[in-house]
Amino acid sequence: MVFLNLYKSMIMSNISFYVAAMLHILFISAHLSIPVTAFSLQSQHIKTHLPVVSQSDQDIIKQQLGYIPPNLHSVSARSKENSNPIAIQTYPLGGGSPQRRAKAAQNLTPFPTLFWLTCPLVSKAISNLEREGAAKLLEARLHDTENAFEEMMACHEEYAKLRWNSLVSEDRNLLLSGISFNDDKGNNQDSISFDEAKRKKQFEGFCNILQKSGVAGTDYNRKDGSLPSVKCLHAHYAHYRSVCDENHSQNTNIIGKWTHELLCQEDYDFL
Repeated sequence: MVFLNLYKSMIMSNISFYVAAMLHILFISAHLSIPVTAFSLQSQHIKTHLPVVSQSDQDIIKQQLGYIPPNLHSVSARSKENSNPIAIQTYPLGGGSPQRRAKAAQNLTPFPTLFWLTCPLVSKAISNLEREGAAKLLEARLHDTENAFEEMMACHEEYAKLRWNSLVSEDRNLLLSGISFNDDKGNNQDSISFDEAKRKKQFEGFCNILQKSGVAGTDYNRKDGSLPSVKCLHAHYAHYRSVCDENHSQNTNIIGKWTHELLCQEDYDFL
């Protein structure tokens, strides 16, 4: 009851939601005998290690998305017409819409979309291309164009490395600690509890998502050797405009480049 009364009083006095939520977790854990360690791995760097985005850019991004992503890192691409943000770079943890974050168990939940298309006009234009079958057409072109497939696979690998390396070392270590678990008593992985084993499996999944998936979550290292499909032109375009368009990448996102060429054929004034 102490935790519950304190939690209610904090809500009533408008003290930090995050502190109150943590007390709520402690109350539930004590009441249901759930180990608190299952909730203990929390990133302390989502806010403190992120660069400052200008207020004017934040205002535009809020207009575009309806909110400011908590893991906003920087504006990564701008309109050549008016310099408004087109895409942002995110921190790979604890992001997404308020609805997505509400479902997440902890702010170490991966957010694999490193470059996120924010401009609604560009997003709508790309959605129109997808409705017209552009993704399948570009996928066929990818396999028919000499060296294009190999370059795209290298681009996926580079994207995954950039995402993982963008994490601060403390967060990388937190994620990896969930895999190579040893408790305070020195028990090895063979003697860990069910909850600890569940956490280990969860964090293995987290690390695989952040280390081994490419643009739009593409599995570019398939064990059966099959060719991955082209998914989400929005993600490819955001990546292309963010790093490849300005020659900040060794490998061009050819799908993003071809998407840009299709958009340019429409003579849009917001690209």
